[in-house]
Amino acid sequence: MKILASQSCGTKTVGNAAPGGFQDNLDTTATGIGYLASSYTFDCCGVIDKWQVVIGALGTIKFQIWRPNGANYELVGENTYTFSTAYALFLNGEPNLKYDTQNQYTLTITCTDNLGMSSTRDIVVSITENASPSMDNLPNTVDVDTLTTTTGTQIFSINGVDTDSTILFYNMTCFPANCPFQVNTAGQILATENLNTHKIAAYDLNVWINDKWSLVGPETLSVTLTNINDIPVISNIPAGLSLTIPENSAVTKIILDTAVTDGNPGDTHTFTAVFTPGDGSNYFRIISGTGVIRPSQVIDYEELLAKGTTSFNVAVTANDGREDSVTKYFTLAVTDVNEPQTGFSQTTYQITGVETTTTFPDLNPTLANSVIDVDDTRDTQTLTMDCGTTTVLFAMDPTTGRVTKTDEYDLDATQQTTDTVACVVTATDAAGHTVTTNLNIIINEENDNPPVLNQDTYTHFLPINTGAGSQFGPFSSTDADVLTDHTDTTYTLTGGSGLFGFTDCCSVYNNVNFSTTAHNVGDSFSMTLTATNKNGLKDTATVNVILTDPVTTTAATVVTTTTTAATASSLAFPTFGDSGSISNFLDDPENLGWFIPTMILLAIMTALLAYMIYRCIRNPGAFARLGNLCKGRSLNCNWQTRSKMANNKANKVTF
Repeated sequence: MKILASQSCGTKTVGNAAPGGFQDNLDTTATGIGYLASSYTFDCCGVIDKWQVVIGALGTIKFQIWRPNGANYELVGENTYTFSTAYALFLNGEPNLKYDTQNQYTLTITCTDNLGMSSTRDIVVSITENASPSMDNLPNTVDVDTLTTTTGTQIFSINGVDTDSTILFYNMTCFPANCPFQVNTAGQILATENLNTHKIAAYDLNVWINDKWSLVGPETLSVTLTNINDIPVISNIPAGLSLTIPENSAVTKIILDTAVTDGNPGDTHTFTAVFTPGDGSNYFRIISGTGVIRPSQVIDYEELLAKGTTSFNVAVTANDGREDSVTKYFTLAVTDVNEPQTGFSQTTYQITGVETTTTFPDLNPTLANSVIDVDDTRDTQTLTMDCGTTTVLFAMDPTTGRVTKTDEYDLDATQQTTDTVACVVTATDAAGHTVTTNLNIIINEENDNPPVLNQDTYTHFLPINTGAGSQFGPFSSTDADVLTDHTDTTYTLTGGSGLFGFTDCCSVYNNVNFSTTAHNVGDSFSMTLTATNKNGLKDTATVNVILTDPVTTTAATVVTTTTTAATASSLAFPTFGDSGSISNFLDDPENLGWFIPTMILLAIMTALLAYMIYRCIRNPGAFARLGNLCKGRSLNCNWQTRSKMANNKANKVTF
């Protein structure tokens, strides 16, 4: 409601203009308020401005005018008005009055009291034509710096002008749509977001002003964004990039030097990297100021292998201080390096075999599996051995280290029961690294030689009248083995139709006196003599017995034969004599070959000696004359000699 008050001053009235700042000092509680009016003069009956107030409550209000008077103020006019009734004239809603259609209305007002008395008056309401608002600083242009413009920053203030209204409204559209600006009720155009990363370079803002009765516009504000940021681009990480780094690489090794292109040449870039799995950050790092990726420690491939991953996904991002680049991805794998072996699990190994062993038993674990190598099963070992001068007798499987012998290692020739061959084994891995260990090969003597009979054929001439139990032999054999247990030999005799037996001391004897049998002189008997050692190795020879003329006993030769009852032998025939008896000596043909001539020569010498003694006794000077006869002359004596050669052939013996 508008209240119009006037001050009487002679014939003068209060004017229509409101003093500046009037409404800011208005108290709407309807209490008395004084208003400073230092700019008004009262030379009486001059025109004083009129003012109006809006009252929001019932009560009394004083309208006063003051003027300066020295250091004080002087009240020069006052009106008092009491609002005690709620009757008033109001506009009905928003009638949308139009000056051009109807600019005046006459209202008839009737007031009736409680006694029924009434009073009627006409009130003329004049419509004042509205003055349209305007924006006197549009159209216009403005540059907006994206580096400094943040949310709420004012980029422009519209100067809205309206001669009959102080309440103005603004609205705005923009092209392109969804611009980062808005206009408030005060006509200020503000940024609705931080323009640091905004990319659209220009907008046209179309602004309308409205005083509630008139809408004016649009007027255009052209906005140009400056210092628009170019997003940095990582240029050397293409899709699918895969990089490797060998284990044990130095921490200074450059894995990747991230390269960036940027349309803003003055930008400074920082870099970040994310590793998946996350513990990749324990092994790698990115230098934030340069984008260089390096190992953060000396990496052990075997450690990563034990954790179950040797490859990492890397996500790299560059930032220019305003925006992040598009993240680029690559794969980084740690590769295994063939590291030197550290040795074998033992300093010395031993395998054992015999002279004829061809393949020695494998060690457990094998030599190949005994190599200590951090590369473990990913590496391969090639094994060789050096046994000095005996290396040619041995071979080693290069994969497993199994040892084989290419030829017999003969201990019998050197009469050794055992020998140790010292070898050096070398393991070479795929990279050529080597380690060595010692391998002792123990060779033990074995029963590998058969007994060898001293003849292939034995022949014995047996007088047909030789008594039962007469032994001939013994037979012997040799064995090249060294150990006594390996040379222990047993003999067996087969054939002879039970007419002959064999003693434990290796002699053959006749079970019968053949003169009492149907056999005749000249009959022969063929038997097989077998010599066998404990390993079952054997040798055989043929034994032939031929019946000869009977032996006649003469007075000059007395042969005494002691016969004992034969005992059961392995062939169930009696045993005759032993190895030290005279009968065994005379049954050996080799003994007879030298014994008979010796006895004949001994008999002749004995007879000659006896004769010389006899002559010496009968004729003492005979020997002196014999000496003078032969002295100084060639001895031309015709001595008769007798000799008997023994027939001893390599494969045939007659006894």
